Amino acid sequence: MRRPHASYFAALAHAADKPIRNGPDPAWLHIVEQEDDNFRAALAWANETADSTLLPGLADALSCSWYLCGQLSEARGWLGAALGLVGTERSQRVVRMLTMTSGLAEHQGDFETARVYAGQSLKASRETGDTENLIGALNALAGILSAEGD
Repeated sequence: MRRPHASYFAALAHAADKPIRNGPDPAWLHIVEQEDDNFRAALAWANETADSTLLPGLADALSCSWYLCGQLSEARGWLGAALGLVGTERSQRVVRMLTMTSGLAEHQGDFETARVYAGQSLKASRETGDTENLIGALNALAGILSAEGD
């Protein structure tokens, strides 16, 4: 019963991701906020079962909405758990998660952690030839240096 629930909310998170990331679309943000407990339940189940597809997919799809809603610590926690499951996988999703985790850490003043994740994102985006996320990783590093006064 929990897998269908988690799968349904993963699909909802994926449907909301692009409009939120590109907008942000207030209607989709509202839906995500309304379903917060269901997303948490899906994330928890995916984490408990170490589902290396569902947890990273959910965490990536929800990361922008968490950021926009100010749920930085929760976002870092779920993204960290998801990144722990993907191991050495290098994909656009992993690069996005690394870049987002870097940005979240930077916003919380944790520049050392931000720099580590931004460096990993930079390396992974170069390995995969992902120019869109390469730009994001470079911007993350520039933001960290700027925030640190370098």
